[in-house]
Amino acid sequence: MRSLEDLIIDLPANSSTLVEHRIKLSTVTLIVVKDDFRVLKTQIINPRVAIRGAFLKSKDVLAQYIVVNLREKGFNNYYKFWFDYNDEKCLKLLLNLIKQKYIYIILCDNNNNLVKEITLNNTMKNFFKQYIERCLKSECKWNKKQYAQMLQVLNNKFTDDYYLWRELGEDIINN
Repeated sequence: MRSLEDLIIDLPANSSTLVEHRIKLSTVTLIVVKDDFRVLKTQIINPRVAIRGAFLKSKDVLAQYIVVNLREKGFNNYYKFWFDYNDEKCLKLLLNLIKQKYIYIILCDNNNNLVKEITLNNTMKNFFKQYIERCLKSECKWNKKQYAQMLQVLNNKFTDDYYLWRELGEDIINN
């Protein structure tokens, strides 16, 4: 398993990803956000975090996604994360999220410096578990191309993450 520092260095500027990481004896999924956090550096860094999620079914494809919103004075950004049951790496990340007690969010600037580590109670376990249960019931057998096409349709419909956020309704996590 690569170090978290190496993964952050390889992550493109202004992007986000889910990462598998070892903490003590367990493996957890981290939400890593790399962005221009200069606005946050000038003040006490304590951004408000809200997370919304949904299941998306299109033909034979069932996807799960979450959108993380980080807010602070002068800063308000959205970060999307998708889960594909048929992708081994995604499934592993998802299973970690079902087991772990906390949601870990790592904020780094575009120069690879750690800005903030945020730990939230994981009240999303059942949400992640529901996706696996739904996939097991429907014998999910889509391929990567079908999954990518479904995501493209959604991205075309919601070209701005703010509108996707509004469509999702209520927050699953709000601190």
